Amino acid sequence: MAGISNRSLLNLALLLLAVGLFAFSLLEPGHHAPVPPARLVPIAPGEVTRVGIERPDHPAVTLERDGKRWWLRAPFEMPADGFRVEALTRAAALTSDTRIPAGEGSGAGNADAARFGLSPPRATLVLNRYRLAFGDTEPVSGRRYVLTDEGIYLTDDRFLPQLLTPPASFVYPGPLGPAATPVEIDLPGETLQFVNGKWALTPERPEVGADALATLVDAWRVARALSVRTYTGDPAAPTPVRVRLLGRGKALRFTLTRNDTEVVLGRPGLRLEYHFPRAAGERLLSLPGANEAKEKRETSKNN
Repeated sequence: MAGISNRSLLNLALLLLAVGLFAFSLLEPGHHAPVPPARLVPIAPGEVTRVGIERPDHPAVTLERDGKRWWLRAPFEMPADGFRVEALTRAAALTSDTRIPAGEGSGAGNADAARFGLSPPRATLVLNRYRLAFGDTEPVSGRRYVLTDEGIYLTDDRFLPQLLTPPASFVYPGPLGPAATPVEIDLPGETLQFVNGKWALTPERPEVGADALATLVDAWRVARALSVRTYTGDPAAPTPVRVRLLGRGKALRFTLTRNDTEVVLGRPGLRLEYHFPRAAGERLLSLPGANEAKEKRETSKNN
């Protein structure tokens, strides 16, 4: 009996020790008790109509939905890349099972904010009127601290890299803008014009057929840059490419830069550059099959 009693007492002591260690771990600094998964903002991604990005020492970025299209409103006004903006609206679906209660007063206490890299935050995402401030990552799980009006949460680290990109990266990647209809394309050495219901080339080149002209125009209509970046060239650089659009008074003017890997169309006035892989960029600047047709024509004449 004594042996059994001693074993029971030992088991009871071990159980009490385990409970005590668990309780201590919950109170240990840096440990965050799990809670049922909670939404960080009370709206769905499809309900977001305004997106803001705030970063220390950087201009604020404002994106707004107008009907089915997204527009970049600040720090300059341009059609926005809807795919990139919709990716940000998915932050409205963020959930967390780890919450650190807010300190007394508004938001989290200053000590907590500084402790988790939230004073100031690395970036703040605004979805309609709801703010998500992104701080440091938790070293063990790699999840990121996010501050809302309700407190500090740990969430999957998926959105901060998108918030750290420059405003130009949210610009619509088509250099002509969405749903654009070109009526004149002025390239180095030749001009395409839509006249009397068809495209004409100046100077005339008999070896260039209507299909080649239509293909070049379509290439401009559907062109999508691999990336849009802040303009780094000479603001006074010549603009060897001009495209006039239906219903627009002024032509769009582009600088042109080529290298071994890419073609860059610049808009100095807007401080933007559209970067295309070399092959894709060349399709905007040369008529398909024109050189081959010219060579065949000259060969047939010589024969």
